[in-house]
Amino acid sequence: MTDSKPPTEPHLPPEILDHIVDYLHSDGASLLSCGLCSRNLLRVSRYHLFRDMIMKLSATDLFSLLGLLRSPVNRIAPFVQRIVLFNVPAFLRTHGRSDVVRAIRIIPHILALLPHASSLKLCHSDLTRLPEDLFLQLFHHFRNFQGTLHLEAVHFHRFVDLANLVTGFKLLRHVSVNCVLWAHPSPATDRLLLKQSLQAVSASWQIHDAGIRYQDLFDWLKSQCPPAPVDSMYYHAETTKARSDLNDLLSCCASTLRHLTVSFPLCLKKTRFAGKTIYLFHIQGHNARLIEVIDDYGDTSDCVNLRSLCMKQVLLVPGTTVSRLLQCRISSILANIPYPHLLECIALELHIPTTGPFEKSLQEFDWNAFTHFRNLRRITLLVDPGISADVVLSIFNAKLRPLASMLTISHFEMPGEFE
Repeated sequence: MTDSKPPTEPHLPPEILDHIVDYLHSDGASLLSCGLCSRNLLRVSRYHLFRDMIMKLSATDLFSLLGLLRSPVNRIAPFVQRIVLFNVPAFLRTHGRSDVVRAIRIIPHILALLPHASSLKLCHSDLTRLPEDLFLQLFHHFRNFQGTLHLEAVHFHRFVDLANLVTGFKLLRHVSVNCVLWAHPSPATDRLLLKQSLQAVSASWQIHDAGIRYQDLFDWLKSQCPPAPVDSMYYHAETTKARSDLNDLLSCCASTLRHLTVSFPLCLKKTRFAGKTIYLFHIQGHNARLIEVIDDYGDTSDCVNLRSLCMKQVLLVPGTTVSRLLQCRISSILANIPYPHLLECIALELHIPTTGPFEKSLQEFDWNAFTHFRNLRRITLLVDPGISADVVLSIFNAKLRPLASMLTISHFEMPGEFE
């Protein structure tokens, strides 16, 4: 006789099921399949699927969204945590001013139906092409957000426009900036205006890149009383002036800093040969400039709360002044961390020419500097595509076998060209 019992779902604790589905957080198709195949996976699948809501500044789109949220069968609203505004000026060019004004008037009704939306992301928007009155009308409706403001690839006319946007949010907790630019440096009148204290005093800043004219931002953050807390910082200086500016900011925010990324200046040139992209290392003639810049580069002696450290563009070429200088500086950065037991994650982006003995480069690297950190949870190495991960792993095991279980090795493609 055949067994006629219906199939049953595996009985696993909910927290384990949630942890499994969390690995699919960026795979929308898989999340959709999980939500459709099992009621036990439905809630966590919805959490990831509907966490971000893209809000298009079109009256037709926002009326449709409002109708969906008001529907009695709506199950989306409780899961929305972040609202995304993408390429805002494009809607003005496509739909016209009157349509955008109508769309902006619908936003308060939508926000009233999203009780857990506490984050706003503005990305890929050239705000110099948006009239100031529309800009003020749009962000007036978001002024009571109590969570995070994400700014990514946003172009302002002046830095004071960015400052006014941030101070317009009364209850912000975090401000994240990545690839944020302003066309003109702040004149003297704006600098007087920027002396005012941040209205959201407790908001911590996450600076993910060191963009053009960030000196205005650094000066503003340092001018606060007390200085505005900086949770995450990107340190990359190709000139002595840039290094001085970054050192000043680092000294001010060191006590609040939890995540630090240090990117060393490198001289790389991209070329193509036989249909393949090849990266050539230009070292001769740049030694003096690099020695001048990297001297006292990225001081961590005051970073008493550091949790993660990422070092990018680490060039390893045996027998070169640049590599010896970089390795000495890296060892100094690691040794100067005042509370090594707090550090949990270290990431290294290693550039090693495959035309030479790259095994020697890895063997000469000061791996013993990692032994100072007793509570490390993850070590990530990013290496060039031509380098075997097995060779890297074998060398790492020979140097630091107790830490081998924490190691993750991956390859990367070097973006762009560095001169």
